[in-house]
Amino acid sequence: MNTLKPQNTCPDFFVMESPHTETSSYTTAIQSQQLHGFCDTLEKALVGVIYLRTLYQDASVDISIIMAKTKFAPVHGETISWLELCVAVLVARLMSHIKTTMKVRDSNIF
Repeated sequence: MNTLKPQNTCPDFFVMESPHTETSSYTTAIQSQQLHGFCDTLEKALVGVIYLRTLYQDASVDISIIMAKTKFAPVHGETISWLELCVAVLVARLMSHIKTTMKVRDSNIF
């Protein structure tokens, strides 16, 4: 289970320690990597997240958040359908940026 520990330099923030830091998966060769995008809409906010899924040769899997973006929904009272379209565009732009930066092939993007 993840534990939160206060960071010494700034007591208002917390650092999460990953349970995978003590495993040997980081020394194992990488078999494949995939980018996964997720988005969600609330009446007042839009959320987009890009995850990196790494499969190692020893069959272990590691999942990491690469980038996340949130936005306030417009105050005009847009429909949920319109907000879902807006957040899909948000995730597509995040994915495009990360794909270019990390040089990921299209076949590894979901």
